[in-house]
Amino acid sequence: QILSWKDIDELWSLAHFVGVTRPGHVLDGMGRKDVSLLEVPAMAISSTDCRARVAGNNPVWYLVPDGVVQYIAKYGLYAEGPDPRDVRTTETDEPASTE
Repeated sequence: QILSWKDIDELWSLAHFVGVTRPGHVLDGMGRKDVSLLEVPAMAISSTDCRARVAGNNPVWYLVPDGVVQYIAKYGLYAEGPDPRDVRTTETDEPASTE
């Protein structure tokens, strides 16, 4: 999906991209030789899935670091529900504090 990002040519000029291995996905075929490939321990976590979970008012606290959960809650990222800051942060799925 990275090749469909907005202003991708500018991003390529500003940063060096690293592709990370993930179970069930192949990194070759991107058409870019300037992408570094990095093998990491298998963790079946998808950023696309995390964003979809937030948009569906589902918790992501067990998928991403707490600081990321708090940042998403603070800025209302990815949410499509009535309260975009309603991101779950604890094992009991209590809404995050927005104060």
